[in-house]
Amino acid sequence: MNSIKDVLREILPAEKLAQVPQTPEEIAQAKLRLHSKNLASVKCPICRDGGFVHPLGENNRPDYTRIIDCRCVAAKREADRQARYMKLCELPEDTEDRTLETYRTMGFEILEEVKQAALDMLNGEVTFLSLVSDVDRGKTHIAIALCRKWLAMKRTAKYVYVPLLLHELRQAFKYKDGENSYDYKFEFYLNVQLLALDDLFREYHKTEGDWGMEKLETIIDYRHIHGLPTIITSNKGLDEIDMLSPMIRSRMVRSKNSRVIGIDSPEYITIKNKSK
Repeated sequence: MNSIKDVLREILPAEKLAQVPQTPEEIAQAKLRLHSKNLASVKCPICRDGGFVHPLGENNRPDYTRIIDCRCVAAKREADRQARYMKLCELPEDTEDRTLETYRTMGFEILEEVKQAALDMLNGEVTFLSLVSDVDRGKTHIAIALCRKWLAMKRTAKYVYVPLLLHELRQAFKYKDGENSYDYKFEFYLNVQLLALDDLFREYHKTEGDWGMEKLETIIDYRHIHGLPTIITSNKGLDEIDMLSPMIRSRMVRSKNSRVIGIDSPEYITIKNKSK
């Protein structure tokens, strides 16, 4: 039987044969070059893009009977999860600067109270936070800032402008299933870990009527019963809210760990401009 060397001599030209490793040292160097080339082409040197690794056993050696996700997979899943949470939250565009850190109080006691209430909500001391005032008093800033904090804590959050919420639910009847369906969307509003209802009662009654009131009451009552964090902003006073829906006013005021703050400061944009 011919040796491997004899076979190679028969099938390879001399110049190619000269490149074939012959000695043990040449073979070892060739293996090292191949290994380095393979490593250079993979993104993760730990699992070599396999996506899993064998964990260490009690003897500090790989346990080949078990597999776990590699850290590269875990990192990608976390990034995908964060991106999905952000997409579901649907924060308004160009609001990256609306954070608790950028919320200006300028010594106004009522704004200090608003900011502290937001911090208390993060700590779990407040479950239902309602901010009522005239327009442009910084209510939306706080609602968006809380959503951003919730997302940073790897929790789900949903910001919604209430008139669009009701329109979105009506449109969802067009779809039988999936994320665009009515059942999916309504369930999400009921159970999302933080719900920010911005501009509650802003002219909604003129177009949505009893149907819109029923949906809002159901969402707010469900979240009240289950103790789910909710922030409500409205340019209606409590007396006006009571006339529109005594039940919603009751939940705003009487929910466990609830807090209602009437903001009587100057327009927030004026305060922000003075702080620059």
